[in-house]
Amino acid sequence: MGADGKACASEKREVYVEIVGFWTPEYLRAKVEKVKKAKVPLIIIAREDYGTKFEPLEDVILFSKRIPYVEVARKIEEKLRSEAFELGDADVVNLRELAERHLVEMRVLEERALQKGYAVVGSYAIRKDVLERVRAEIDAVEMKKLASVSKILKKYGLSTDILAEMGYKICWSGLNFEQAWVKKQM
Repeated sequence: MGADGKACASEKREVYVEIVGFWTPEYLRAKVEKVKKAKVPLIIIAREDYGTKFEPLEDVILFSKRIPYVEVARKIEEKLRSEAFELGDADVVNLRELAERHLVEMRVLEERALQKGYAVVGSYAIRKDVLERVRAEIDAVEMKKLASVSKILKKYGLSTDILAEMGYKICWSGLNFEQAWVKKQM
């Protein structure tokens, strides 16, 4: 990874594609789980009529007559993009910015954040201990004016748009930011 966060030309990344013959839902689920634990980027392609019906899995592409090459190429590209970056060890990660920078779907980043032990609040991945610290600081504010709460959020790199998802409500008194209050939702 280059200093600018983009993949270097010399960086070698691979995605494996496996076409399976006869299969069962249990076999595919076990295969996907095993591959996830090993952190091997794999896409499984399976012919529908060689197995039994099951609920679709994220890394399994089913087909009936021809392999859907466009869908396979899209999945490979998605895997390469999602493997091209890490969340790092930051306390707060703006997932929307990261998704736009790496052209990755938010759900992929949210999954990765949850796997790494972050809480996902709005478009942010926040370490759980940090989220509790933010909540405690907000709760400790006597008169919860939006301006005061906003300063706390800003200190952590967060914006007021996550307040609702944290269980707070902004009560406006006109359009003046200084007159708005924050209170816990019931």
